[in-house]
Amino acid sequence: MFLLKFKKVLSQAAVLSLLLCLCGGVASAAGINKANESRSKVYVHKASSGGKAIETVRLSKPERLAAGRCALFASAEVIDSKRRFGEVKIISLPRKNCNPDSESCRVVVEWAHSPVGFVHYWVKAKWNVQSTGC
Repeated sequence: MFLLKFKKVLSQAAVLSLLLCLCGGVASAAGINKANESRSKVYVHKASSGGKAIETVRLSKPERLAAGRCALFASAEVIDSKRRFGEVKIISLPRKNCNPDSESCRVVVEWAHSPVGFVHYWVKAKWNVQSTGC
């Protein structure tokens, strides 16, 4: 009886530790846990006849930005979370050191997919965080 309970507790502990490892991996894979990064909303395109277009994505400053600090644009990349017979690429970036508090920082993205395909993407932006000189 004791061995059966011990085996059950041990297997539950193993499952729990595995879940914790997996959840930790997912959180770090998302890559948005730093104070100098932000992301756009997720854009989804899956028309049955296919499609292509150019889209303008407005960037926002990081949510975890401390009070009294400002964020200046450094770089951006497109993350395609799901894609089938499609592609997404950045056509133009905002100027270096663009400040979202005083101007609009926008990324222009081109996407396309075939009739049986789809694209799901979002834009990840990195910012230079400064406490003075904004």
